[in-house]
Amino acid sequence: MQIDRHPSRGPYVAALICLLTLCLTIPMFWKSGAKLAKQRDAARAAAEFERLGSAFHGNISRVDRFTFSAANLPAYSEIDTLDGLLFRLANRPGIIQNNQSDLFEELLGKPESNDNDIDTPELHLGVVWQYVQSALHRAGSDLAAFSPSELVAATIGRCAGLEPPITLRSHTLPSRSLVLHVPHDRLALLPGREPRLSQLTVEAFPTPWCVPTALIERLGVLTEHPYSALWARQAIGEIRALTEDEQPNSIVVADHLQRLELLAAEAIEMADATGDDQLRAELLRAHWGLTRRLDCWSLMHDIAVASVADNRFAAREFWERPQSASIGQGTRPAELHELSNHLEEYERSRTPQMARSIVKQQQLLARSNDQLQRELANQIEQNYRNANVRLAVSAALLQRFVPNQQTEMSPVHDRIVGTPVRGQSITSSENKVNLHPDAGRWNVDLESTGTVDSQTVAESGQVRIYSRGSTTFSVLKSVVVERDGVRLGSCMADAHNQSTLTGISSGMDWVPLVGDLVRTRAIDEYRRKQAQARAEVEYKVARRVEQQLDDRTDQALNKVERQMREQVSEPLSSAGVEMVPIELSTTAERLIARLRVAGQGQLAGHTPRPRAPADSLASVQVHESALTNAAVGLDLDGQRLSALELQKLMREKLSRSNQPAVTLVDADTVFQFATEDAVRFRVADDRLELILAMREVDHEGSPVRNFRVHAFYVPVIRGLEAELVRDGSLGIEGRVRTGERARMHGIFNKVLSEERKLPIVRLSDPNDARLAGLMITQMVMEEGWIGLAIGPEYENRTAERSRTIR
Repeated sequence: MQIDRHPSRGPYVAALICLLTLCLTIPMFWKSGAKLAKQRDAARAAAEFERLGSAFHGNISRVDRFTFSAANLPAYSEIDTLDGLLFRLANRPGIIQNNQSDLFEELLGKPESNDNDIDTPELHLGVVWQYVQSALHRAGSDLAAFSPSELVAATIGRCAGLEPPITLRSHTLPSRSLVLHVPHDRLALLPGREPRLSQLTVEAFPTPWCVPTALIERLGVLTEHPYSALWARQAIGEIRALTEDEQPNSIVVADHLQRLELLAAEAIEMADATGDDQLRAELLRAHWGLTRRLDCWSLMHDIAVASVADNRFAAREFWERPQSASIGQGTRPAELHELSNHLEEYERSRTPQMARSIVKQQQLLARSNDQLQRELANQIEQNYRNANVRLAVSAALLQRFVPNQQTEMSPVHDRIVGTPVRGQSITSSENKVNLHPDAGRWNVDLESTGTVDSQTVAESGQVRIYSRGSTTFSVLKSVVVERDGVRLGSCMADAHNQSTLTGISSGMDWVPLVGDLVRTRAIDEYRRKQAQARAEVEYKVARRVEQQLDDRTDQALNKVERQMREQVSEPLSSAGVEMVPIELSTTAERLIARLRVAGQGQLAGHTPRPRAPADSLASVQVHESALTNAAVGLDLDGQRLSALELQKLMREKLSRSNQPAVTLVDADTVFQFATEDAVRFRVADDRLELILAMREVDHEGSPVRNFRVHAFYVPVIRGLEAELVRDGSLGIEGRVRTGERARMHGIFNKVLSEERKLPIVRLSDPNDARLAGLMITQMVMEEGWIGLAIGPEYENRTAERSRTIR
């Protein structure tokens, strides 16, 4: 057998070609299923991207799309743009959080993925390396992605730069997309998903508040009592942790604020549980002192955090809102810190100058476009311009001043059913005051009930008809006092008449039979018209008692309105101070009014008031700010007055004070008051402090300039009258030499004489029977408040000086 030494190479070439074909086609079939799934995911992503773009209505920043392909990038294979990748990263759960790294930094790290088949060691180089790796494998990816019939010519043409690339998506992305402006920006959220500000966090922000030293001192008092020591120490610790950190973390601050709110609520529970009135008062003062600060601190926290994170406003605001209106804009933490300092200084000193500074800052906040700043202004209004006068009057006291029983005799000259009637009537009435509970106004009904007894004679020709009548009546009138004025309701009266015929006489009584006939016809006529006469009598009595009640009500209200206008409203208005009702309410037992006496640049009440005894018929609480604000009405600021002129002015302004007939000060002494805050008051430790700020006092040609005079007054109570008398020596504050100080003591001891008393309650008639059995049951002067109450007089009862507050 002959062996061929030169075999044919054709079969070997065919086998190699088949092997090569298998190597090219098998990977394609391996990846075809996964590739089709990825293409479907890419189509869905494109549709979602289109929906997102249309939802913003063009109100987002866009640039031309970057066309670098990333179709085969692990974990991001459906993304083919850099901004698309950023969009994917931004929409992963939990990716938009201020305490995470920036998105550009995340490009350098390994992306998160739920694909279990990704285990590429090169991924540790980050997303940028993935783009490089994708570029190196682009040709192989393209060959695997397309069918052989489409791939060869297109791939060769693209590699040679002769044909455009083939699009692999059935739905193309828009030609523009979302981008980030600066490295610290965050992608905008979809409308309707705006997070709460309390969820906005920053690593550190300048603290907007100061250390509340006045509050800490008050809490320090509570640490000395076993009942409140633990609570007070916890509160002090939380306050110091919150306010002493100059660069706090927003999450930590939120935790401190929440714990302080819980402690404030706990103080109320502790106050209700204790039987010690003094401890209860201190706990309530600590509660309200902490609460009004927390109201401001919470908003300051939100404003400061938003201001620090202003470059990321898109994560907090809807895109349709302009950037200039975004929260936190326009208020720096430094400005908030200054406001907090002023508020804390006012808590301690309560000076009108500091009050004006706070009001000025509040008005700036109120005009802001930022809702948070306007809310902060509102919290200052609620907490530091609250009511500084509270008045409560019981129905029992009002009843004392309404005549209970009245008897009035009057002649009768009238015409009933066309017949002249004359005689005499006696009206007996009883008056009542009824209160209707109303949360927003004073709602009072005046009720009058009684009878009208009459003896009358009706004359018709020569016939006289004698009768006795009794008419019962009831009349009701509504009086409603609202914030904008008094509204009087119409009187509603009801009357019921009964009359009895007592006799008939005529000029024909002497004639037999004729006289009897005349009387019989007169009786018949009387009975025929009796029902009509009864209706007419009832109508006229009802109208008469309605008119009487209307007249009496109008007279009483006009008298009160005139006194209030002359003694309160007009003097205050002339000085730019208003008395504004904060609350008017009616309970079943009392009328209650909370008023604010303040001008536009003045603060008002901010501390809890004393509580009146439960059996009080009338009570009033006045904050020192009401006195200081009203003192502007004395018109002493900047005035230069001689001793005689000053005495005349004081007599006009303080008409009820017992001013001496002549002044004891030398007539040539000249007083020049400070241009601002010439007169102000402080109330503390059961005393009223009067402070006069003097720019100059010229006595005997030797002026003394720039000093303050402090005079102290204590209450003296006698029955239903109370007044303030001088207590101790005067104080002279300022850079005044010893000799000048002695001369000023001598002058102001005459101006503010110990014999000159300031009335608190003075009665025009101490023997008024309507006030019998009453006394002053409370007289409290501390923590800025004067509290006075009138109630029943008991044996050995004295006016309380309690510290009970509410």
